[in-house]
Parts: sequence; structure tokens; C-alpha cells
Amino acid sequence: MNQFERLELLIQEKINDIYNKTVLIIGLGGVGSYAVEALVRSGISNLIIVDNDTISLTNLNRQLMTYHSNIGKYKTDEIEKRILSINPTANITKVTEFIDLNNINNLFSTHIDYVVDACDTM
Repeated sequence: MNQFERLELLIQEKINDIYNKTVLIIGLGGVGSYAVEALVRSGISNLIIVDNDTISLTNLNRQLMTYHSNIGKYKTDEIEKRILSINPTANITKVTEFIDLNNINNLFSTHIDYVVDACDTM
């Protein structure tokens, strides 16, 4: 038995299409953290997570990976722990920097199937 057994029964051989997709998530706040969790729980194993921010007290009411105990820590580090606690075989690429015109092309230097734009600063 594996954690995605029900999903495998539902979509059968198409499961590899899900396992092999790569999703880029830009922003790990109120929208991005929930998107990441939904993707991981749905079998997506290849994630590129991007956020430059640290957890603050005001994040506790709306972001999944936030606790009083991790205030001041990088969101990318904390959501990575949560991802791996759900799916220990997930392949995670962390980008803990602010994305701008000087580095945005670096995000697309590898194959990406889908992008979740959950950033709050342009």
C-alpha cells in the first residue's frame, strides 16, 4: 500500500503523468502555501518553490507552515519540511530570493509544466 493508492486506482496508468510533472510556485503566502499542499497531496512530486520572505507573526492566521516556533525562519525552508513530512520522496528545488528582471530567467532554465503565480510583490 502507498499513500497515493486511491489516486492510482482512480486514474490508473495516467498516475505517472502526475508523478512526473514539475510545478513552479512563486509565493508561499496565503495562496501559495495552500497550493503547494494541495499539489503534494495530489501526487505532484517535483516542485520549485520560490519566496524571499521570512515568517512573521501576522502570517500565522493564513499560511500553512507558520507557527509561533518558526517566526523569523524562511518560508521556503519551513514549507519544505511540511512537503517532506507529507511525501518524503518529493523533489524540491528552493529559491529563497526576490525575483526580478535580473534573475527571473533562471527560474525557467529547467523544464516546468505548470506555474502557480501566488506572489504578492511585483
